[in-house]
Amino acid sequence: MTDLVAFEDAPPPAASEEPVVASLSTAQKAAVLLAAMGPEVAGPIVERIGDKHLRSFARAFSQLRSIPRSAVDIIIDEFLNDVDRPTDEVRGGFKQTQALLANFVASETLARILDDIDAPGGKSVWEKLDQANEHDLSEYLKTQHPQVVAVVLSRLGAETSARLLDSFEERFTKSVLLRMARLSTVDQRFVNTIAKTITKEFIKPMRRRALSRRPSDVLSTVINYLPQDKRVHVLEFIEGEEPALADEVKKSLLTFQDLWQRLPPAAIAAIVRVADRAQLLQAIKFGKQNAAKTIEFFFENLSKRMGQQLEEDIEKMTSVKMKDAEAAQNAIIDVIRKLVEAGEVELIDLETDDSDEYL
Repeated sequence: MTDLVAFEDAPPPAASEEPVVASLSTAQKAAVLLAAMGPEVAGPIVERIGDKHLRSFARAFSQLRSIPRSAVDIIIDEFLNDVDRPTDEVRGGFKQTQALLANFVASETLARILDDIDAPGGKSVWEKLDQANEHDLSEYLKTQHPQVVAVVLSRLGAETSARLLDSFEERFTKSVLLRMARLSTVDQRFVNTIAKTITKEFIKPMRRRALSRRPSDVLSTVINYLPQDKRVHVLEFIEGEEPALADEVKKSLLTFQDLWQRLPPAAIAAIVRVADRAQLLQAIKFGKQNAAKTIEFFFENLSKRMGQQLEEDIEKMTSVKMKDAEAAQNAIIDVIRKLVEAGEVELIDLETDDSDEYL
């Protein structure tokens, strides 16, 4: 077998080689092991290593010079002892499974595999829902029959159920409450059917989206919810720590202020059609102060009649608290992201440079 690198021949491992081994990092020791295996054995292993660890291996390997054969033997002995150590334990579980499989399969394949595995700790559907994003869960439940919602809420925690009920419109809330009051015994087959449907329509798609999202997408979504002043500071911090990541975050960041650059004109009608009217009015009213170009773009792409109706309703509004106004603009961003996920709207890439400001 041909080695990937040439190692110096030396007598059996001696104590003099131990300082050489001790000076090597874990990544460098791993690089030595892979190199010693030769291309036939190491090849299939390297193919399965993720980009992050592969970069670490390449960096570590590039730092190595000539490694005596006796030092290689010490490293191999250390590795075999670690593997064969009886007191060590191998931890399993959902998160560990996800982390392990992520090194070998693409995110889409990983999502399909994990769909058939229960969530952490063997949690039930109801426990998963109790910990789900309440906004997303609320939007899903609004599309269901009140009887189904009553059964679901009766199995969630009281605080979660109360917040979800508060997010529904009044008529729907009353209908659900009446059905909850009349619930006594529910056929378990009906409950099981609801659980299977929710798993298929809500839990699995949410898990799939979470697995397929890039770190920059996650960060940009979180940053979207920050107040404007904090948003700038967070981006500056990321820029200082991870410039490449900061560039990715900026490209995927979607703020109310830059909608005039990110949306095609036809998207405005779709937003008006599906957005909550009260939130839309609050977002526009505040946008006249903090996002003038977006508001101008917004009205330019509405019919004259629709624009006049919105203006009239805005004039009738009382003052809006800053916190509520920012929440309304974030709600509109959520609407847009869902339209994008549904394929109804396609965002325009925003070219950025170091001089760009993100409010």
